Amino acid sequence: NYIYPRMVHIYIDEISKLTSLNVVGFDFKPLGCKDFKDTIKDIYKQKPDAIINLINGTSNGYFFEQLYEIDKGKKIPVFSTSLDENGISNIDSKYIDGHYGAWNYFNSLNNEKNKKLKELVKKRYGEDFKITDAGYETYLAFELYIRALLESKDNDMRSIKKSIKMDSLDTAMGIVYVDMKNNHIHKNIKIGKIKDGDYSIVWSSKIINEPNPYPEFKTKDFWIGKELELKKEFLNGWQSDKAYGSFR
Repeated sequence: NYIYPRMVHIYIDEISKLTSLNVVGFDFKPLGCKDFKDTIKDIYKQKPDAIINLINGTSNGYFFEQLYEIDKGKKIPVFSTSLDENGISNIDSKYIDGHYGAWNYFNSLNNEKNKKLKELVKKRYGEDFKITDAGYETYLAFELYIRALLESKDNDMRSIKKSIKMDSLDTAMGIVYVDMKNNHIHKNIKIGKIKDGDYSIVWSSKIINEPNPYPEFKTKDFWIGKELELKKEFLNGWQSDKAYGSFR
């Protein structure tokens, strides 16, 4: 129960009002939670087509193990937004195989740029090391900064920022370019299916997606207002030690 999953839930709830998506319930637990049994039972009463998982950290292991025990092999698909290759490698494959994750970069991307990068990384960190989306994004940020530094005529930060805003790259995760307005990156979205501790890519967006901090089906004031409401609920912090949820 902290600001990222709560804002994603607001986004999903608003999307559901514009589409055929039907949100049948939600439940947010404090960070570090180990007991999801009651939540999973509530989920099964609703018979959903899928579960959107916004859990971060080691709690994922407890969630998927308890889901497996209650699920009894029925396998309602779970779509995770914060579970990378390192996370799934720490969970028994029988609990997690067949579920899904969404990222912009996957370690399993099968292209020459990614193969060369993985070879370099494995030489330094070992054969078992896997590059995650967060790791690759960090690498990409340094590459963009170095390019801008070399392209700028001096070391003035304003010149460097201007160069970054005009830049684009053909990368291991596809073509990316920096948004002129908000400095975020335009890139593809990918969905992977989990098998034996890794992701196999099953879908990729055909277009490069625009980074939009304030989705335009609601006003900017709406999104900022929702964020301020959460900060007030969290006593000007970013998380809560209390559970929050409802099933319809």
